Amino acid sequence: IANKSHDGQPPIKAEVMNKVLSEVRSMRGRQEHLDTRLGAMKRENEALWRELAMLRRKHLKQQEIVNKLIHFLVTLVQPQRASGLSVKRRYPLMIDDHQRSKHPKLSK
Repeated sequence: IANKSHDGQPPIKAEVMNKVLSEVRSMRGRQEHLDTRLGAMKRENEALWRELAMLRRKHLKQQEIVNKLIHFLVTLVQPQRASGLSVKRRYPLMIDDHQRSKHPKLSK
C-alpha cells in the first residue's frame, strides 16, 4: 500500500498500519468477550432477583406460621378467662365470714 503524504506529513508505513489494525482487532475481540460476560451477568442478576423475591415470600409465610404458633402457645399457657371477667375463686372470701357473724345465731 502506497500512501501519499498530506500536508507535509510523512506517509504511513504498512507495518505501522498493520500493527494498528491488529490492535483494533484485538480490542474488538476483548470487547465482544466483555459483552458476552456482561450479558451473562445480567441474566444471573435477574435470576438472583427472582430468587430473592421467592425467598421473601417464603420468609413472610414462615413469619406468619411462627406468629400463629406463638399465639397458640400463649393461649395454652394463659388461664381461661370468660370475656374479661376475673377468674372464679375456689376459696370463700373473708367478707363472707363477716356477713355470717352478723346474722344472729339461732341455736346456742
